[in-house]
Amino acid sequence: MPLHRELPRFAVPTDRDHLIRALKAMGDGRPFFIQTQHGRPRSPKAASSWFSKAATIAGLPDDRNSHGLRKSRMILHAERGATTHQIAAWSGHESLKEVERYTRRVNRRRLLTPQPSALETGDFL
Repeated sequence: MPLHRELPRFAVPTDRDHLIRALKAMGDGRPFFIQTQHGRPRSPKAASSWFSKAATIAGLPDDRNSHGLRKSRMILHAERGATTHQIAAWSGHESLKEVERYTRRVNRRRLLTPQPSALETGDFL
């Protein structure tokens, strides 16, 4: 996937910058992101286990795993105005069901948070 300079309005530019630094640190230009100590690509399941073990070794709480990281970004993107379809495309979800769980929570919170009216802000467009 190419890394474009233009990001969607919901994206966090520092996330892209961090990813680019991580990819450059790998240095060999291979088309996979996480590899074994022998240079082979990890399967998605093995990568998740590896990430969880590394988080545990680093002393992070149990909810700081690859799923938790993905979930937190989906919630952040929903809070920043991304649609369900945009979040699914960004996070690699094939089904909208899981993404809709997070966007529903964010939308519910948004509905309960008082917003200034157009009369108060003068923004009628």
